[in-house]
Amino acid sequence: MTLVESGAPSVREYFGFTDWPNGTATIDLGGRKLTVLPIPGHKEDSIAVYDPHTRWLLSGDTFYPGRLYIWEWDSYRASIARLVDFSKTHRISALMGTHIEMSRTQGQDYPMGSSYQPDEAGLALLPEDLLLLDATLSEIGKEPEKRVRDKFIVRPVSKIERILTWVAKRLGL
Repeated sequence: MTLVESGAPSVREYFGFTDWPNGTATIDLGGRKLTVLPIPGHKEDSIAVYDPHTRWLLSGDTFYPGRLYIWEWDSYRASIARLVDFSKTHRISALMGTHIEMSRTQGQDYPMGSSYQPDEAGLALLPEDLLLLDATLSEIGKEPEKRVRDKFIVRPVSKIERILTWVAKRLGL
């Protein structure tokens, strides 16, 4: 088992990406190959993993039923566009993120830090939801802004949040 260090340089090196964030890499599980796609924007080293056997596109914290925290707006928009392009040439049955923050009530999220979510939405999103995210980002344009949809919330990280996060990290908080 190999643990890949965080950070885009480590991820690039491990998977052998030569043109980050473009291109793909392959993980061979021995008779089953997964495709890895760079998708920076939520974090600089974000990746998606596609399994042609299940037709699942694992999208991590980049796309899931919840608040989509976007740290780098232009990179995120480009990454979602690349996922849409990928979906045009690969059959996708579900997009699977890492967690759920939305309820089944359309457009309603749970408060940050909730541990009890009795009416939470399902984890799986559909290719149509990815198309809606891409259309939403295009509609918003160059200037980041929050946008609520039934199954997700586009949530750009503000400059003050970036500064506070940087300070908190430096202080070890």
